[in-house]
Amino acid sequence: MEQTATALLVIGWKLVLALVAGSSILTTLGVFLLTRFTHVFDAYYGERAKLRAQFQNLDKLVEQTKTLTATVETIKARISDEVWDRQMRWNLKRDLYIRLLEAGGELRSATTQHQGLEQLRRTRDLSDSHYRSELERERQRTSDALGEAVLKLPRAVDVAPLVVSPQAYRVLTQLVHSNREIDFSSPARVSKWRRTL
Repeated sequence: MEQTATALLVIGWKLVLALVAGSSILTTLGVFLLTRFTHVFDAYYGERAKLRAQFQNLDKLVEQTKTLTATVETIKARISDEVWDRQMRWNLKRDLYIRLLEAGGELRSATTQHQGLEQLRRTRDLSDSHYRSELERERQRTSDALGEAVLKLPRAVDVAPLVVSPQAYRVLTQLVHSNREIDFSSPARVSKWRRTL
């Protein structure tokens, strides 16, 4: 906007000088048109010079474009790889946490069931053979579930260092070692173990 105002001021000044100097209207009009379109012509020839320079360096421009395209593709591939890697790590962490929580939950549930059935066996009258056989089948089922849970926890803990802190891993390994020392056929030991959880 400032350039337009300045250009109009210059054009106006030149017109006044041309009229005062007594030159003809045709000369004045020529000077007006020349000053009015000088900026446009300069801009046009400046752009034309830039295009000519680029055209003369077309091979260099093509090479720069190829380099730029290769760089952009490399960056896109690297970002895509990092995003994929991050997603895979999050999925692995989620899966491992789920395995750890399921193993711990199954162990606790099986221990509680086993302890309850063991208390029933010790406190109830087992003279009824049908009741005794039902209780024994249920004890065997919970004992098997407890055995599976005891085996499942170390498998989950083996991969835990990938996702848990070293302190949490130490606690998990202590839990696994304490499970190995428990005689699950004895309700007193199971009860003692449950209190440590």
